[in-house]
Amino acid sequence: MAFSFFFFACANDAKQGSGEETAHEETHSETHAEEHEDHDGEIELNDGHAWKVDDNMMSFIKKMDQDVAAFAGKNYNDYQVLAIDLTENIDQLTSNCTMTGQAHDELHKWLLPYIDTVNAFAKAEDEHSAKEQFENVKTSFVTFNQYFE
Repeated sequence: MAFSFFFFACANDAKQGSGEETAHEETHSETHAEEHEDHDGEIELNDGHAWKVDDNMMSFIKKMDQDVAAFAGKNYNDYQVLAIDLTENIDQLTSNCTMTGQAHDELHKWLLPYIDTVNAFAKAEDEHSAKEQFENVKTSFVTFNQYFE
């Protein structure tokens, strides 16, 4: 759900209040597959440097990164609470999408798999699988910090 919402939120920002929302919603499902293809592939650096993420978006990403780094889950319920927090931050991040251009496209290459990873983490049915999925979430932030600032 957050995955689809992200595309809608990013593409819809420029159309807010213009009466074009309905037309966009109707074509959204048709263009969704094309948009996903545009964001597949390896993340590229910006001429050897990390991409700059807009401050308002970075605040949500850093919050998630800090929550993951500080997490000291003791039981399955702890993992579930973290998964809810991460999902809520993804929703906030996607609804505040302000980036454009190649930096935006490269961020999508990280964010879309990250959303999938968080979704898998949220669906973990026991503590063992939650721990495994949590490791994937942590790895996502290692990747993020290599390519973005």
